[in-house]
Amino acid sequence: MRKSILAARFALLMVAPAFAADLSPAPQYAAPPLALWTGFNARLNAGRAIGNAGSDFSVAGATFASVNNSLTAAVAGGQLGYNWQAGPMVYGLEADIQYGAASGTLSAPRAAGLCGLALTANYSQEMAPCAAVSAMRRAAGSSTPRGGYAYGELKTNANASAAGTTATFSATDFVDGWTAGGGIEVRGDARR
Repeated sequence: MRKSILAARFALLMVAPAFAADLSPAPQYAAPPLALWTGFNARLNAGRAIGNAGSDFSVAGATFASVNNSLTAAVAGGQLGYNWQAGPMVYGLEADIQYGAASGTLSAPRAAGLCGLALTANYSQEMAPCAAVSAMRRAAGSSTPRGGYAYGELKTNANASAAGTTATFSATDFVDGWTAGGGIEVRGDARR
């Protein structure tokens, strides 16, 4: 009897590994990978430019007139940039160029005043295409605040006429300042 119990135990031990080999492994679950935002990018944009240009006119250090000119235009442009992702955060640098020719004109016809002369004055400014360099930081797939440095060319033309005499003034200045904005970015392809 002892031999038959040992034989039965031995048979069970030999069969058990065969049963375990037939079982499938436990499923392994992994979190889906984050979309990868690292790489070069190119974008187009459209919007509206709003600005204000103030000028003082003076002779021998005495200001005789001041002008605040509102500059507005529809704008369109494009950006080239590079983003890199570190965990859930995305950092980036970009350069852009905008075209909109923001301009404003003021006209001031004056009736004859104290000196008895009628005066007509025109003042116009135009902001030529401008460019900017900006940086951004955001969480992947979220809104994008950005800020940076902007620069462009401002053309100014002024003329005044009185009693058959006309004076004109023209200037082109390089202007610079800061820029701020934001938006929402969405990936345009299915790569991960």
